Amino acid sequence: MMSSQINPQLIEKDELLSLVPHRGCMFLISRVHKYDLEEFSLEGEYVISGDCIFFDKEAGGVPAWAGLEFMAQAVSVLVGLWRRERGEDIRLGFLVSMSSVKILNSIFELGEILELKVKLINQIDTVYTFDGSVSLDGITVLQGKMTMLDVDEEKMQVFQKEYESIG
Repeated sequence: MMSSQINPQLIEKDELLSLVPHRGCMFLISRVHKYDLEEFSLEGEYVISGDCIFFDKEAGGVPAWAGLEFMAQAVSVLVGLWRRERGEDIRLGFLVSMSSVKILNSIFELGEILELKVKLINQIDTVYTFDGSVSLDGITVLQGKMTMLDVDEEKMQVFQKEYESIG
């Protein structure tokens, strides 16, 4: 997944929607500030809103563990940018595991702006490992490693058929 493109351009919601399969309350990234397809890294943000699928009205925010999904979606955007540069279709990937997770906050409050960072640290075939972090006001409040699986279209169709036959 290497290229020579470094891009500090701001990417807003409308363009982000063209890069990921997520929609509605499961669309969990507000904007991208910069990305580097050579280093395979991305910096973006998510603004906590009441529309978030993880929003807890009683708590007045989103449980901090949901930041793991925010980081995973930052990876999804990064892969979408890479696929777009190569002229490929956007497709679903899978979060296989999280490790070395540290959560230093209990809840993200309504209106808080989460700073998201992800960077590729290892790749074996179609399995990728990323370092990720979520920060508030420059202070890291969640971090971990994510192992992701990229599945080609043919295998994805087989998976979907098997999944649909279960229900």
